[in-house]
Amino acid sequence: MFPELNDPEAAVRLARLDDLTRRARRFGIDIYAYFATGGYHHHLPESFFQNHPETRGYGWGPPMCTSTESVRQYYTETVGTLFHHAPLVRVL
Repeated sequence: MFPELNDPEAAVRLARLDDLTRRARRFGIDIYAYFATGGYHHHLPESFFQNHPETRGYGWGPPMCTSTESVRQYYTETVGTLFHHAPLVRVL
């Protein structure tokens, strides 16, 4: 949805997560995902909001505004990708 937010290490991270969940499952351990909104752990650069002003939310970071359709699509795509590549990840 927002190519400038693509993580160049995503394929490696997703493969490691998938491997972790499969190894843990052998011991009866579930791995849970914790989701934080965009900008929580890695602040979005001001240039992102200059290119996408409608996505600016209010709060610490600042976060992306989830009342915006493009932001909701971004999160849908992100979560879908996670579970596609690491299907054993659990959520509460």
